Amino acid sequence: MTADGTAAPSASGTARRVAAAARYRLAATLRDRSFVAPVVTFALVEVLLFGAPGGYPADNVAAALAVGLPVATWAARVVLDVEPDDQRRLTELAAGGRSRAHLAALVAAAVVCLGLLAAGVLWGVLRNAPPPSPRPGRPLPPPQPGLPVVLLVAVVLVVAFGLAAVAVAAVASRQVAGDGPGPVVVLVGVPVLAALVGQSTSPVVSGLLPRVLPAVVAAQDRRLVATAPGLALHAAGWTALVLAAQWWWRRRR
Repeated sequence: MTADGTAAPSASGTARRVAAAARYRLAATLRDRSFVAPVVTFALVEVLLFGAPGGYPADNVAAALAVGLPVATWAARVVLDVEPDDQRRLTELAAGGRSRAHLAALVAAAVVCLGLLAAGVLWGVLRNAPPPSPRPGRPLPPPQPGLPVVLLVAVVLVVAFGLAAVAVAAVASRQVAGDGPGPVVVLVGVPVLAALVGQSTSPVVSGLLPRVLPAVVAAQDRRLVATAPGLALHAAGWTALVLAAQWWWRRRR
């Protein structure tokens, strides 16, 4: 029972409301012109990065994540802030509460962010270069993981880093960062800080943000398959902490 004496919605009813609110937000995002900029930017970045076949599948997976993650975060932030304040309040009523509406917004942002990253990574995998033919007197390159293994690793990393991007977008949303320079500072500062942190040799410092650049280094050293579970678990833990802090901040306001 709720505080006003009415029956509390069931779990299935809550899921249906959240799903309906997420679909509504996705439809509103597709109608909004501000969504065109990150999508076009993402497409241009992918074309410039993988316009010609080259690289190994594991290398291309890491490169696609590192380059596409900031743009996917930008797109997720557009999804979170697509509604004006008045419309957002109506959505909260239709969804059955502020928490459910916020959860629906995160789900919609995750769908967009994961979809963009998955498309970029798949394009990179398909544009890999054929293995070089052996030449007399030259050592063979180190063996590469098979394509099924690379695709499995790609799925794990796309989900882990994609949800981390949604967490960054949630912090950069209008409800947390405001309408001033705050969102720009978050969206630009986090990737720059992640690049600086990723080059640190200290495990404490390098653990402050999702480790995207170490994934690129691991791919170049043929260690991406071995290090992917640790990178994904670290990104998942970081995402959970950031989303919990963001949720607490919203409830305080």
